Amino acid sequence: MSVTNGLDFKNCNIGNLLTNMYYYILDKNMIHADNNTNTSVYGYVPNIQSISFQPFADTEDFEIIKSEFNNEKFSDLSGAMPYVYRIKSQLNTRKTLKEIELFKTKTRTREESKLQFYPYRYFLICDYINPPLLIKPELVETSDNKLKLNVMYTISSTSKYNLYVERYKNDYQGQLEGMVNNNALLFPTSSSAYAEFLATSSASFSQALENAKLENDMSLKHNAENTNLNNKTNLINTVMGAGGNLLGLNFGGVANSLASGYENYLQNSLNNQQTIENLSLNRYEVEKNALAKVNDLLSTPRTMKSLGNDAIFNLENSDNKIDIIEMGIKDEYKIRIQNFFAKYGYKVNRYGIPNFKTRKDFNFVKTADCKIKSQTIPREDMLEIENIFNSGITFWHNTNNLLNYDVDNEEV
Repeated sequence: MSVTNGLDFKNCNIGNLLTNMYYYILDKNMIHADNNTNTSVYGYVPNIQSISFQPFADTEDFEIIKSEFNNEKFSDLSGAMPYVYRIKSQLNTRKTLKEIELFKTKTRTREESKLQFYPYRYFLICDYINPPLLIKPELVETSDNKLKLNVMYTISSTSKYNLYVERYKNDYQGQLEGMVNNNALLFPTSSSAYAEFLATSSASFSQALENAKLENDMSLKHNAENTNLNNKTNLINTVMGAGGNLLGLNFGGVANSLASGYENYLQNSLNNQQTIENLSLNRYEVEKNALAKVNDLLSTPRTMKSLGNDAIFNLENSDNKIDIIEMGIKDEYKIRIQNFFAKYGYKVNRYGIPNFKTRKDFNFVKTADCKIKSQTIPREDMLEIENIFNSGITFWHNTNNLLNYDVDNEEV
């Protein structure tokens, strides 16, 4: 495994491929590492698009960057710092899952090789998610008598993989004769309303709060300036009124001017005090409303973004395994077919001159439309010979075993 501690990166390349997505990996060892905090981002971070299970992924197949979770954009989830494991490149896309013996060694005499071929014997490749892949043994090109089950997989949001038998029908990479998984193994994804708010609206929310406070403070400042101006104006009016009445020896007017000025002063002071109280109340309401919105977001249940599919059922049904199942016929039927093949052989379905010595002790030859050409054999005899071949004839090669069908009539 190539895991490097570092910082998460912004480009969307996986090796030389442009993916336009960020891909992360988390296996069971990573889940239980780092104080079991690495799964805390799932179901919280709103920009997780999908969570898929890749049955054949191994951390050894990837180049991985381990980095701390970005707490600048999202608040701390559990008090401990979770880590994310970003996939930088995929180092290996193909691997051999299993090898089994292709053709079995004979365990008894008179065992015909034909019985190791389809339809008497064949294999089923089963992942219990997709329809089984049928493999006919005689179509596997092999030099070591091994059936090799391989898999090809790449980074994918839908759990794509291809199961294939190496060199089946001379297909090296399973491009024509493989089982491609089209059943995505997806798990539900959800997000936190608070996390989505932090990711998309926290800056504008904070700025709106600051603007409301600033507007409130400016209103308080403007009110204080207006009150001060009104007091000065009232003082000037009072002095001018009292002075005019004093020059006219109107002492009652002087008293009324002073009383009116004082009354205006008290009214301005009361208005200023009420304005200060209202502005303080407004500031309190702004802060409480902001706090209430945050509390509402924190208490909002997680939102389901996607339901996934039947991944849990499929994994449980498949028992997390891939099987190579060898299919064949029962021994009682195998013996009956074996005895028939030993005596009469099997169809070759081709035109040509029969090979009379493909077996050690005897060959049975039967033609469908025998044609014999000869310049010396009479026509009647030639027709009789043709009928003999069309009816079937046994050629014995070893006179010591003449008419003995119990010998092990091996191929030569």
